[in-house]
Amino acid sequence: MLKRKKWLVIADLEGIIGMRDIQDFSMNERLLSDEINRAIRAIEIYDPACIFVADIHDRGNNIVNVQRLERGVTLLRGISELVSSEYNADYCILLGFHSMAGGLGRFPHTFREDICCACIGGRKVGEVGLFSRWLAGRGTRILLVSGEGNFCDELGKETMYHIVTDRYDHEVEVLRVKLQHLKDYTIQVEKVPQPVEIYFYNKDYLALMEHFDDCIEDGLKLIYENVDVFFRQLPELCKKANRLKQIIIRRNTEELLRIKSLYHTSELRKLENEVFSKDVAMVTLHDLNTVRKILEENYRDR
Repeated sequence: MLKRKKWLVIADLEGIIGMRDIQDFSMNERLLSDEINRAIRAIEIYDPACIFVADIHDRGNNIVNVQRLERGVTLLRGISELVSSEYNADYCILLGFHSMAGGLGRFPHTFREDICCACIGGRKVGEVGLFSRWLAGRGTRILLVSGEGNFCDELGKETMYHIVTDRYDHEVEVLRVKLQHLKDYTIQVEKVPQPVEIYFYNKDYLALMEHFDDCIEDGLKLIYENVDVFFRQLPELCKKANRLKQIIIRRNTEELLRIKSLYHTSELRKLENEVFSKDVAMVTLHDLNTVRKILEENYRDR
């Protein structure tokens, strides 16, 4: 008897077909479930298999009603459940993804809005690039990547590309063709373990961040030994970054209010400093010190 192949469908949300409003949770649950189910049905036609679905957007609670998914599918909620699972899939499909931070599309980011860049071996990658290397390390081959970004640079090989649209037929047809020619269309990425470097827009994150057991902080970035270590630590990184963001926002809000209380609006306008137009979470301690110094030098006689 032939061994049933294991399939993994990793689903993000921003690049799901038909998604218009990221805050429309009810509609997005339906769209996400529908796109996943179309992929599942296509897989089962050509390769009756054991199928796992990983909902990795935010905490993985985007499919509230599990009954929306096809029967017999195992649902993994969040990146934590995905990376801690002990099975290795034979094939994987990535659905609903988006471009990396600084890329094109409506929702370019790399896991978090405060991460400005992720690099492997000096090469910028986003979530698709990181997941593909993690999967390669597990011996899992990617059959299809879909979403609202062009992921060719991250994978180094032709992938499916679509803009957010209502054309399910296009995605399903491409998937069916590729299922008929698994060996020809499977996307291969390098398996050589390389460090993962994470950069933040606000450098104060690194100065305030507590010690990590599995990564190095060199003042500019966090360095993880490899992509496996990065994904194991990612949930904890997000928790710490959330706490730090609140600390930084509180610090900046209090200090900017203090500065504004000491100087007239007209004087602050003369400053022409971009600090006052920045998102409060993006203001650094260096920015605040610069503003203080300029104001003290120019208005010390007040």
